[in-house]
Order: sequence, then structure tokens, then C-alpha cells
Amino acid sequence: MHPAAQILVGAVLADFAAAFFHFFEDTYVPYSHDHGIVGEISRDNELHHAVPFGMTSETIVANTEVTFPLSICLAGLAFLVFPKLATQNWILLLTMVVFGTMANVFHRWQHERACHRPRLITLLQETGILVGRDHHRQHHENPRARYGTIFACTNYVYDGLGVWDACRSLIPLRQYPKPGVSAYRHLVPEHINTELEKPCPRKLSRTELDRVKRALAKVH
Repeated sequence: MHPAAQILVGAVLADFAAAFFHFFEDTYVPYSHDHGIVGEISRDNELHHAVPFGMTSETIVANTEVTFPLSICLAGLAFLVFPKLATQNWILLLTMVVFGTMANVFHRWQHERACHRPRLITLLQETGILVGRDHHRQHHENPRARYGTIFACTNYVYDGLGVWDACRSLIPLRQYPKPGVSAYRHLVPEHINTELEKPCPRKLSRTELDRVKRALAKVH
């Protein structure tokens, strides 16, 4: 496969893998799950739906602490199962690792205001290449669609084809769907809600986010 084609295919595959992981944690992992890293992911996921802007308080490294090892594991699995094909298309796998690792950073940029995010990223969002703030906001208003966090165009494909509805029908697990962000508003302290209404809010502290997490624990 031509290197340019490998980059394109690798980026699209990473986009879908990240979107599926996002769909799965939003749909099937309950807040009350209490087993190791999955429990941490479930609680952080619910906190994110309550205070989406909160993820911007973490460092970039923290934003990739789950996506990086997952991306490496998927690439390693490909080499084990299809060694010859993987070796011939190593650029594709490298692209998958890079975009897969960065998926949650792209997600972070969708919640940052323009005053916080890199100008180049803002430009790519405004041109519709990357998922932008307004595009992703619809996911938090209706958490049954727009799970993709990298390319805006693929979300239209996933949702238009009914990919996630098909997954809900095919995966035989109990579902714990997240509500829209407005359903959490009463659990978030008023001073945080007020701060988030500003054009360029300050980053929230861990103490503030932990307070919301404790409020979430009381209703689950």
C-alpha cells in the first residue's frame, strides 16, 4: 500500500477505534463499577459528562495515559496475528498509534476555549477537518451520537449509517446510557457553573472536581 494511503487508512481506523471505545464506555460501563482501572475510567467518564470542561485541568500526558497503552497493544496484536502484513504496512500501524494516542487530546481541545487551545487546532476545527467545540457539544446534549473525537466527517458517516444503534442491538450487555449534560447541572456547585459560562474560564481544581465526583457517588 502506498505510504499516503497507509496514513489515510491508519488515521480512519484510529478514528473508528477511538469512537467505539468512547461509545462503549458511555453505554456499558456503570459508575458503580469498582474493579481497578475500569472503575477509574467509569467514574472519570461520568464526571466528564457532568463537567465536560474538567478534563482540560489534566496534563496532556494524563489525557493519554489510557489511549497510549491501548494503541500500543492494538499495534502489537496486529504484528502477532498478521506479522507479514503488519511489517509491510508499518506506516499504517504507526499512524494508528499516533492518532489513537492523541484521540483524547483532540477530545480535550473540543472542550477548551479558543483562548486555551493551539491556534492551528482551532483553524482545523473551524474548517471542519477536526471535530470542533460546537460539533462535539451535540454529543453532550444527546449522548447517543457523535462519539468520534478526531475527524468531523466520520461522525456523519457513523451516525448516518446507524453504526451505534446497530452496536446497541448486537452487543448483549446491560446498558448504562449517560444523560445529557443538563441532567447533571444540579450536582455541580453554582460557582463552577458560573465559571464555565465565562468566555475564557479558569481551569478547575482537583478539589472542585472531586466535590462533583462525591455528589455523583451519592446518586448512584
